Amino acid sequence: MPSDHWLETYRGTVFRWEVDSNDHLTVAYYLARFDDAAVKVLGEDVFVVGYQGRAAMLALDSGQVWWTREVSSYRGVDVDDEQMYVSTSTGELVALKRRSGVEVWRNDSLKFRSLSAPAVVGEHVVVADLDGYVHWFDRATGTIAGRSKAAGDRVTNSPVAVNDTLYLINDKGEVSALRAQPIAPRAVRVKNPPAQPAPSPEASPSTDAGPVPNPGG
Repeated sequence: MPSDHWLETYRGTVFRWEVDSNDHLTVAYYLARFDDAAVKVLGEDVFVVGYQGRAAMLALDSGQVWWTREVSSYRGVDVDDEQMYVSTSTGELVALKRRSGVEVWRNDSLKFRSLSAPAVVGEHVVVADLDGYVHWFDRATGTIAGRSKAAGDRVTNSPVAVNDTLYLINDKGEVSALRAQPIAPRAVRVKNPPAQPAPSPEASPSTDAGPVPNPGG
């Protein structure tokens, strides 16, 4: 029998304060179940992800869930105007469409390197790893754009981006500041120039010197 304090759903039992007036799950529901939830608020939207859980986008005012995706992370997320970036629990970097949750790209080249939360810096999305390496990825394609060792030691704290500068604190408490460099313009494929017409053959000097004179006459 339903109670004033809890509600039975196909997911199990939830508290009344975890649903809205229409019994839709709210932000409170997701945050209560993301023990290590990472939250990013951008305008009127809330982006969350949790370990052994889901990534989700919710409305800040109503708590309505716009979309969810099966993504596990205990580090965090960052968001730009178009995409949401997640460092997964297995060390993959994933970009999702901000408005739909559709996967745009996934880079698994840093698997099991205990990545930090991602940070958007200029044209890049950046993560640090268990050895203190800082990896810069092209936001548009997910390809690696650069790598440095500026952090010096393991980084588990979330990097902080301010304008085009990235600030990191490693696990020894040392602070590093790195400046983003613009990504070089992508190569534009140039069509082969039209073939030039073959030069006209030059007129050969005439070999006709007239009749050969008769030696006898």
